[in-house]
Amino acid sequence: MKRSKEYRALAWNIFNQDLGKIFLFSLLSTIVLMAIGGTGFGFFILGPFYVGTMLYYLRAIRKEELGYGALFEPITKNDIIRTIILYILKILFIFLWTLLFFIPGIIKSYSYAMAEFIAIDNPNMSAEDCITQSRKMMKGYKFKLFLLDLSFIGWWILAVVIIFVGAVFFQAYHTMARAAFYEDLKAKYNA
Repeated sequence: MKRSKEYRALAWNIFNQDLGKIFLFSLLSTIVLMAIGGTGFGFFILGPFYVGTMLYYLRAIRKEELGYGALFEPITKNDIIRTIILYILKILFIFLWTLLFFIPGIIKSYSYAMAEFIAIDNPNMSAEDCITQSRKMMKGYKFKLFLLDLSFIGWWILAVVIIFVGAVFFQAYHTMARAAFYEDLKAKYNA
């Protein structure tokens, strides 16, 4: 497994190669997610769009062809129910762990952090199995991912200062670094 700065460098290099396209996708996905999340039923249908967003960045890390349609792919490929269930179960499990204490909720959020990437790579796997697989893969790696996320604290502060444009830019950069982390974790787990 790489160090946090290596994941950031990898994501930064890929981001810079397709800066305009990735930034526009990030802007599009942010607008769609905000529009859906602002509706009464939005919570229930955020899952497919969230997975579509992660699919785009995973393809960027894998150096695959990038298309804005990735945002809608879980819907167009009839994966809407599974991705909705995945999203709701993940939020529910994290919420229930947080009821015990705040720290267990944070720890469990890292246990389930790879569930969407696993769902992308395993279209026939159930939502619950994706969460279980993420929990197994992240055993012994939660703190490493926490350190990767923590290494982005300066970017988070900058994104807040610059507000929307910075947040859109940062969201793409951060998610690509997490996708690179997933690729290494998957290779190590499957070895």
